[in-house]
Amino acid sequence: MEVKRILVAVESPDFNLLNTYSAVSSVIYSFSDLLRKNGFEIWVNDMKLEDWEALGGSENTVLLPVKSYYRFFPKRIRELIKDIFKFKQLHKLETSIGIISKPDVIISWISPCSSFSVDLSKKWQVPLISIFDHPYNEEYKFLFGFYPFFKNRINKHEKRVLNNSQSVIIYSKVVRDYIQNKYNTKTKFYYKAFADFKRMSFSDFQRDMSVINLGYIGSFFNWHRIDDLIEAFLLLDQEEDYNCNLYLIGDGPEYDRLINSVKHDRIIFTGRKDGAELENLLKRIHIGIIPNALWFQGPVKLFQYSAAQMPVICRRTPTIEELTKQTEGFLFFENIETLVKQFKVLLNNKNKIQELGMINQQFARENFSEKEYYSFFNKIFQEI
Repeated sequence: MEVKRILVAVESPDFNLLNTYSAVSSVIYSFSDLLRKNGFEIWVNDMKLEDWEALGGSENTVLLPVKSYYRFFPKRIRELIKDIFKFKQLHKLETSIGIISKPDVIISWISPCSSFSVDLSKKWQVPLISIFDHPYNEEYKFLFGFYPFFKNRINKHEKRVLNNSQSVIIYSKVVRDYIQNKYNTKTKFYYKAFADFKRMSFSDFQRDMSVINLGYIGSFFNWHRIDDLIEAFLLLDQEEDYNCNLYLIGDGPEYDRLINSVKHDRIIFTGRKDGAELENLLKRIHIGIIPNALWFQGPVKLFQYSAAQMPVICRRTPTIEELTKQTEGFLFFENIETLVKQFKVLLNNKNKIQELGMINQQFARENFSEKEYYSFFNKIFQEI
């Protein structure tokens, strides 16, 4: 079908497209901007893409009123209050999106809060393409140790969007199997993980190989298991002098604890970096590391490291294994001991670092470039 106007629906009242701290916001902005560059009129919720850019802003809207006594509530109660505020604000968002001009297609980033993209698709009689980023209830349980209070309501929304979509974009076949087993979804699946083009550099990096720099770029949450990465590096350093550094780039809840507890000349905390500062750091880092990922995730850093000519050492998960397609430049580990072994594989052969970095950059060009993503979306538009 011919597509000119696209509505990207993110069914969450606290969503901010320009929140640079959010990987979800970054990738949605990235593919929305890509589609605009190729001649499409893009709306993200109730605003055109250009209006979002004029608005600016870097963080999500704070939904929960800040009360000094909230910190005394159990974590389960605090999370429940947040969910209640989100659900209460959904009607306003749905109403404001419903009055925009009719799009030719809706791309829905599936949210636990709502399934009103289905209502809009039926109202306007336009195709619905949904993006299933993660099973919300499963991720929530992993992060907090318990399922959300509105678990059944969330399942209902996920099922409704998935089963009313003409196409569903997912990251791997293991995610497809999860969806089909849980919701009996019969729609057509397309496989693609999303990248943040604005943070990908395909430059030819000529790095100094006298000192090898390992690097982690990302948020500092406990589930990222940065402690494991630090422990592996310390074990490596105790065994032999490999003349290498570990750069930890980013910030988050665990940052202060880690920087205050780790005292080592070769472990370098930089804080959060972006733009030219991040580009300069990428020129100095030889090996990218993903210390943890959940079974359904396609980490954006996987593609950022690869584009920057780095071999990548990453936690073995079924989704990452599928995304990397057995490419030689991705080395997998299961625990701290195997992570140390993978460090040694590269540190004992510096020529291999450069060779695998080149392989990964070519892999990223062929699979995760802007040109390849546009072809991917265009294929879906032609087939719906």
